[in-house]
Amino acid sequence: MERLLKALHEEVEARGQALRRAREEAARRLTEGMVQELPALGLAGARFAVVLEPLPEPGPQGLEAVAFRVAPNPNLPPAPLEALSGGELSRVALALALLTGTEAPTVVFDEVDAGVGGETAWRLAERLRRLAEKRQVLVVTHLPQVAAVAQRHFRVSKAPEGVRVEPLAGEARVQEIARLLSGAYTQAALAHAQELLEAQGAL
Repeated sequence: MERLLKALHEEVEARGQALRRAREEAARRLTEGMVQELPALGLAGARFAVVLEPLPEPGPQGLEAVAFRVAPNPNLPPAPLEALSGGELSRVALALALLTGTEAPTVVFDEVDAGVGGETAWRLAERLRRLAEKRQVLVVTHLPQVAAVAQRHFRVSKAPEGVRVEPLAGEARVQEIARLLSGAYTQAALAHAQELLEAQGAL
């Protein structure tokens, strides 16, 4: 029995070490990818790390637990994901989903556009659309660039009877994009909204 236990222990250790080496290589590739993705999503200077934390004893996870650490700017040390703001966490999750090919059939993003504008908004929209090619992506957004690339557009508003969810299409969608652009339905905003939607093939 003692000989059998020793053999099993050695096998667990060998397989655990092999898993660790595979994880180290995967962590290297993922870190390289995140270094490229995060600045494009408005997190310039952000650092990403995969930490392999040894377990007291081998278990279903192997010899160590895997944890992600992110420093949203270069003046902060890498910290657990729960330390990020809502917008930062959403953009990190988007980058991870793109790089790892998440198998989740539906992915939901809220606050992913927080603090984002200009060219970064277009890069964010392009990545959301790319992710949506393989799975359902639901996004709560106030950015016209993001709303314009959606395959389906809903307006969510408060009403006396509760929350109202309205599907938008055609002219109603143009008007909503215009409202997101300028807060009003001016001719300039409507023309810009029409241009945005036509550029995305949405009209």
